[in-house]
Amino acid sequence: MCLKKENILLANHRVLDRGIFPAVGYFELVLKELISRDMPKMNFPIKISDTIWPAPLACNTKKKQVYINLQKKAPGFLYDVTTKTKKGTIVHARGKLSFLAAIKQDAEPIDINQISNQFKRIKNNNSCYKTFEKIGITYKDLFRSVQEFKWNQDESLAKICVPGNDADFKLNPGFLDAAIQCVLLHISKCHDSSCVHIPFSLKDWKFYHELPDTGFVHTILKEANPEKGYYIYDLMLFDENGYLKAAAKEICIKAYDSGDKEKSTEEPQEKWAVAATFTAEPIKAPLAFWQKQIQNDATVHFAPYNQVFQELLDPLSLLSQNQSGANIILSRLEDFKDHSRSGPAHPSNFHREEEEKDKILKDSKRFVLPNGMEIAHLNPYETRYLYDEIFVKKTYLKQGICLPKDAVVIDIGANIGMFSLFIAHLSPLARLYCCEPSPVTFDILKRNMALYAPDATPCNLGISDANHEAEFTFYPRSSVFSGFHTNKEQDGAALRKAMENELLDRNPSLDKEQIQSHLDDMVSDRLEKKTYTCRLRTLSSLLTKYDIQQIDLLKIDAEKCEWDILSSLEDEDWIKIQQVVVEVHDENGDLLDNVKALLKQKGFQVSILEEELLQSSGLYNIYGKRFKIAERSSETESGIEKNINQFISLVKNFSKTSQVPVLLGLCPPSPMARECLSNTFSLKMETLLIRQLKDHSNVWVVRFSDYKEIYQWQKYYDAVRDKMGRIPFTPEFFNAMASILVRRLFVENLEPRKVIALDCDNTLWKGIVGEQGTEGIKIGHGFRELQKFMIRQKEKGMLLCLVSKNNEADVKDVFLNRDDMVLKRDDITGLKINWETKSSNLSALAQELNLSLDSFIFLDDSPMECAQVRAAAPQVLTLQMPEKEEEIIDFLNHIWVFDQKGSTKEDAKRTELYKQNMEREKFRKKNLSFSDFISGLELSIRITPAHN
Repeated sequence: MCLKKENILLANHRVLDRGIFPAVGYFELVLKELISRDMPKMNFPIKISDTIWPAPLACNTKKKQVYINLQKKAPGFLYDVTTKTKKGTIVHARGKLSFLAAIKQDAEPIDINQISNQFKRIKNNNSCYKTFEKIGITYKDLFRSVQEFKWNQDESLAKICVPGNDADFKLNPGFLDAAIQCVLLHISKCHDSSCVHIPFSLKDWKFYHELPDTGFVHTILKEANPEKGYYIYDLMLFDENGYLKAAAKEICIKAYDSGDKEKSTEEPQEKWAVAATFTAEPIKAPLAFWQKQIQNDATVHFAPYNQVFQELLDPLSLLSQNQSGANIILSRLEDFKDHSRSGPAHPSNFHREEEEKDKILKDSKRFVLPNGMEIAHLNPYETRYLYDEIFVKKTYLKQGICLPKDAVVIDIGANIGMFSLFIAHLSPLARLYCCEPSPVTFDILKRNMALYAPDATPCNLGISDANHEAEFTFYPRSSVFSGFHTNKEQDGAALRKAMENELLDRNPSLDKEQIQSHLDDMVSDRLEKKTYTCRLRTLSSLLTKYDIQQIDLLKIDAEKCEWDILSSLEDEDWIKIQQVVVEVHDENGDLLDNVKALLKQKGFQVSILEEELLQSSGLYNIYGKRFKIAERSSETESGIEKNINQFISLVKNFSKTSQVPVLLGLCPPSPMARECLSNTFSLKMETLLIRQLKDHSNVWVVRFSDYKEIYQWQKYYDAVRDKMGRIPFTPEFFNAMASILVRRLFVENLEPRKVIALDCDNTLWKGIVGEQGTEGIKIGHGFRELQKFMIRQKEKGMLLCLVSKNNEADVKDVFLNRDDMVLKRDDITGLKINWETKSSNLSALAQELNLSLDSFIFLDDSPMECAQVRAAAPQVLTLQMPEKEEEIIDFLNHIWVFDQKGSTKEDAKRTELYKQNMEREKFRKKNLSFSDFISGLELSIRITPAHN
């Protein structure tokens, strides 16, 4: 429709001396458009919901073209009102309009006088509109409807009388705008605001009946945020007898930026708004670099750190208010972790009354772990080591080991319970069975479980291949080396190596020889021992005693007892175990090989790691995981999946009102997350995101890992910067991310090319077939890869043609007799092989295909031929092939125009369809009459009776 400057709604509504179309006026435009299209007749009740007014519509010229777009969406219609500028489309209003059968409302009238008596402060008509004029808003005639305004800090009541007019309005915009005016007056009086405010969004506005010309408006303040410049109100509109005629919920009013009004209302500057679950600012410089390359003047802005969900929810957020450019969301799967379900993370989450804690830890050595847990322990250096190994490095959850929220875990060699504390921290619903034979260590284990895992089952016993008693050697100062099969010499060597590695890790400049004498004294001191007689039971007997039917993780760290423990399992009990981690003590490798073979025999996928601080000490960790684990997600994975589903829902809703495309970048997880999250789960979540969002035209999902072969980054994760500033990626990877994002944004705005025209000699193969013959040309790796690349383009819907200066018979002979040709004659839609100029041949092909030349890409190795086509047919995208064969694939991978959206079955058939059309056209030209043409087509027509 054409909006004229004299329009009554525009002419009577001026903001800062500019004609601004009133927010409620869009309701009229949409209703009239519906009526003009013979859509459902306007019947009350009417509901207008999910409304947003992103950019005010100004009209300083005589007229402006306004576009009203409607889409059927039961039980009503989605609408948006837009205008077009040189830089693109501007959305001025968007929402949903429904005609409903019934809406609940109060049947009885309210007592207006009773409400009115609550207010003491009053303004009359003239005073109200003088207030508006002071802040820069001018209302004329139709909109000077507020006769009396009363207010207190949270509410207002106004008497409305709309002047008579001849316009054919459907919803009485004079009354509706008066309701908005009441909100603006309340903000001005109660929040001492002298700036202009305008409507920005609305949850819903229900119209029960036709609005009268005389009545009342009651406003209720729901939320005020002067710092951010917005206020949220509920409105109720009554007739003069107190009957409710309409009600609005959560109308958001925000400050109007007059300083940038030209850009915001006419041609907003393009903005790339970035929201990320990590610190993403390092991407700004490479984004700016690419903007210069593609001659784009967009500015890059960043939302606050890790506020992605808030950005999608808040109508005043950076992403919500972006009017031109793109919204970029960057995230990793691990950042969707559900922290509310991840167990205690701070001492307050492990709340115990101090008196109770003191009672449990009475007479114990105490230690406060870095996460705030105060525990009983033996030796500070051991406790620090165990915390780093278990809580920080997550040693027992590597190689894809993961746990459901209600995991059943058996901890053999529990020591003071550090691993069991970690499991209780990770999965508060886990069932824990903790076995520790040493009476001294077991006492500490039991206290720690009582504090933080009161439902755990501590067992004061060791696990072996038979039920009996045995002597246990306990090292008070090195409890982790205690056991039933101790050897002071071997234990000393392992302890020495671990201590040496730790010292060198902390201070690499230390000389190995200089620390040996120091280690002698430390090792000797730490291997002073005591002995105890302890109980031993088989693991199967433990499972029977406690009726354990499934074990999600069996952790074994029992100092040279690992083979005895594994041997104690009956055959029928092995199937109960889903995952196992075993610390193996082996210097010559025989035991390591035996344990590995046993686990494979029992159906486990096996991997082996040697911890950095234990290198060359003969200590290894073996990880076993069944190929098919029972369908039970880990606590972490369950939380991630829940949040991703919520995120998908938010993105879908956000995209309905977003004025710019949403580009979602899926970043690779950290190495720690890769160890915790299974590959199957990661792929499942990424596929879920892509599949759920693919049908939303303005949401594009980019998986950066898909581009690794193209951009070939060597290292993507930066552990140091991640720990210091939540900057998880290297500069190299941020550069690659920027390239990929800009590439996608650039390609989406390109007019699609439909045809790839290929030269033959030194393009599809090396050599000149007319001189060297069919057998003389070479089709090396680079040329085969080019042909494979072109097959993939064909599958995406591109048409492949040949344009070559050659003898046609020679070229056809190559396709017929060279078995190493990947590209086949059937893959070619059209060909022009002759001695004419290539530009004229391209024009002829375009005519035969009924396509324009700007649909063509032309590849040739000759700079002369490329120059000729560029001069004679500039619409064609002409690309010169690299001279070196090994550069061909890298060259093709970095031609952005070859990027296509996902192919469909129709795309794959496009070559055949065009071939058929070309054949029909050739046949038509050969026939003298239309009847001859129809006869030659040999059409078969079958007529059958119609059936219901």
